[in-house]
Amino acid sequence: MKTGKKKKIGITVAVLVAAAVVLGVVLPLLPKPAPKAVQLGSAQAGTAFSDAWTVAAVNTRGDSFLVDAATGSVALETADGDVFNACSGDAAAGDLAAALTVVVRDRRGNTYEMDSASNSVAYNSFNYEAGSDDKPARLVFDFYKDAAAAQKGPDFTTGSFYLRAALCLGVENGELFASLDASAVEHANGLTVESVSLLPGLLSNNTPVPGDTYTVPDGSGAVIDLADASSPEPLSLSLPVYGTDLAFEDYAAGAYLPFFAASRGGCAVTAVLTAGDALGCVRAERFLTGGGCLYNRFTLCPGAYHDGRYRSGVAYEGTVRQTYFVADDTGDPAATAAVVRRALRGMNYLTDHPDFSSGEQPFVIGLVGSPDGSEIATTYGEAAEVVAMLKSKGLQNGSVRYFGALKGGLDQTGERFALSSSLGGLSAYNALCRSAAAEGFGVYTELNLLTSSSANRRLVGSCDVYALQRAALMKETEEAGLCNFADVSRRLSRAFAFTSKLENSGFVVGDASFLLYSDPKNGLTRQDCLELLRDKLSSLAVNGKVMLAAPAVYLLDTASAVAQVPDDASCSGLPGVTTVPLLQMTLHGTVRYGTLPVNLTSDPALMLLRAAETGASPSFLFTYRDCAGLEYGLRASETASYYADLRSLRAVMDLEITSREVVTAGVYKVTYGYSKVVYVNYNPSVVSVEGVYIDALSFVVI
Repeated sequence: MKTGKKKKIGITVAVLVAAAVVLGVVLPLLPKPAPKAVQLGSAQAGTAFSDAWTVAAVNTRGDSFLVDAATGSVALETADGDVFNACSGDAAAGDLAAALTVVVRDRRGNTYEMDSASNSVAYNSFNYEAGSDDKPARLVFDFYKDAAAAQKGPDFTTGSFYLRAALCLGVENGELFASLDASAVEHANGLTVESVSLLPGLLSNNTPVPGDTYTVPDGSGAVIDLADASSPEPLSLSLPVYGTDLAFEDYAAGAYLPFFAASRGGCAVTAVLTAGDALGCVRAERFLTGGGCLYNRFTLCPGAYHDGRYRSGVAYEGTVRQTYFVADDTGDPAATAAVVRRALRGMNYLTDHPDFSSGEQPFVIGLVGSPDGSEIATTYGEAAEVVAMLKSKGLQNGSVRYFGALKGGLDQTGERFALSSSLGGLSAYNALCRSAAAEGFGVYTELNLLTSSSANRRLVGSCDVYALQRAALMKETEEAGLCNFADVSRRLSRAFAFTSKLENSGFVVGDASFLLYSDPKNGLTRQDCLELLRDKLSSLAVNGKVMLAAPAVYLLDTASAVAQVPDDASCSGLPGVTTVPLLQMTLHGTVRYGTLPVNLTSDPALMLLRAAETGASPSFLFTYRDCAGLEYGLRASETASYYADLRSLRAVMDLEITSREVVTAGVYKVTYGYSKVVYVNYNPSVVSVEGVYIDALSFVVI
């Protein structure tokens, strides 16, 4: 009997083990219910905010962060007495009336949004710690889901939503900042901190007056009028800084600059993401009833529900910080651009190394070598002929952006780098670079560092790196596979070895100048990947000048030019929204930048006027041989004419834009370095302003 019992138990254990193995293999493969998102409400109706403000930090200008130590509310009072207060009647109830909002995620992917007003202050579970000269002030919040959870105190570790986070308020380099150390956040087991927003309601405005605006980094930049009575529809923008994370989302462009700004009551506040910028997402809303809110959300641990499974990323354990720059409001976006430019220099993203030695207005010629690696559009020898032809027509200081110049054409990947023998090989390429340099032209060959020949199953999103060029060549769109970011170091080493063989050649950083995504497989956050690129790309710059395909500001310290910047915004055309070239105003005088190809636009004359207004280098896209009507012979004389029209802008190309204003309908006045002025007339007739006559659809440099 005993033997039989033992046998029976043994069989049972074996069955259970087998079942466990099967479940362990099968269950992870089964689709899981989509996670839910819950916004946790307050345990009490509303919170009373007192007037007992304490000065937490004061910048060199005299602006200060104020804290109500009794209620945890935060305000920013300017030196002139203007107050931005998240807890006033100008902030919406709930999360916007809080100093801190936190989104946590459980093991199933369900998310819970909590805010310090509803889920900490309401329970009286927070405290204020005053700062000193070398230590920021701190607001320490304990978050709870409900009263029962609150009664358990801060020592429980499972089953509840306890979380402790400290918001720091201080001064660095003379400016106010709000920050949070993600590594110091305490929370219950099984929870992950997905995102945080610091002072989300500080710039809320429910009672706007004429002149109150939000400035957002949408494309080239946009200004949202909060008091425009002709704007009856609400507006909601979500702008991921440096674009979306392809590890969890499809590709979409976002904010090129890590900032947001509000103008109110004669004062402007610009918030710049000075730490953890790659994790940011700027959000702006204009309410149906007028006014709006503007804030940023840092994603500390990304995650997404995809193909029936929840994917989680790597948790960021560094510091996130927003630095607040306060100034008298001039109503000019150039003032905001100056603040952002100063902040980028403080982050070592932007340095002063413009390449304007020739004294001529620069321009960018895009040439296509091979669309697909087999079809020939422009050989190296033919590219040299194009340069000589353009030089003979009077063009100076040109940059040749050579697409598809390597093996694979536009499908070139970062797995290996090699010149195309069908386009002429090493000898012909070096001859091109030498002859171009003799003519005062630079050759920049496009290099893809992230693109792969195979799909990456770990990435949700994908991207066609050369969508614009393929469309111009009438070729089908090709979605590129992308490598894990950990492979970038190895690919850059290959690129360095390859470029060391080339003479007088510059390089265009293609895909890596606008694609930035995390690498969960190798434990890299988006911020880690940003730092990796910054660290490694400098080695490639040793072998020649570097041009960026797109304005990745975190790489500008290694680049002498940006091939193309946007001149519009996604919210352009909406009532109460004005597109502004804030991105161009931030970069001008520090780095060269180009336009969209003029010959691909429906109105080249308008594009050239935009180039004159924004200080951009005109760009063109050609082939040598007949290819979709892009052969340069059809456009060479026209290009030379455009260039001749813009040569007068050489007087301002190394100066910062210090002011931009509309002086009359359709006429813009752009001031460079407080001395030079460019008037641009978009009207179909001659206009006289400030004693200056400007021809129809033309510009004048004074």
